[in-house]
Amino acid sequence: MIFHLYSNPGESYEEDLKKSLEALEEIYPMLKVRLVVREGKFGPKVIYDVSEEFGVPTNNIFIGAPEEKHSFSIQDLGGVRVIF
Repeated sequence: MIFHLYSNPGESYEEDLKKSLEALEEIYPMLKVRLVVREGKFGPKVIYDVSEEFGVPTNNIFIGAPEEKHSFSIQDLGGVRVIF
């Protein structure tokens, strides 16, 4: 599952993401990827909500490297795995 957050409705990049995932599924037919796109601000609450909604332990959630501008630390995200 790919979970994408956006802050401005006109800038969700949902169609671009769908095209990229279609290409991945074409290359790797056994790979099934679900795209979830929502408006929101990334933070510990989003991690908790995704974990609860989809039944995924936080230590099985991977995120891109968070930006320094966030007001929280990696430790506040409940054990997510960071991809650099």
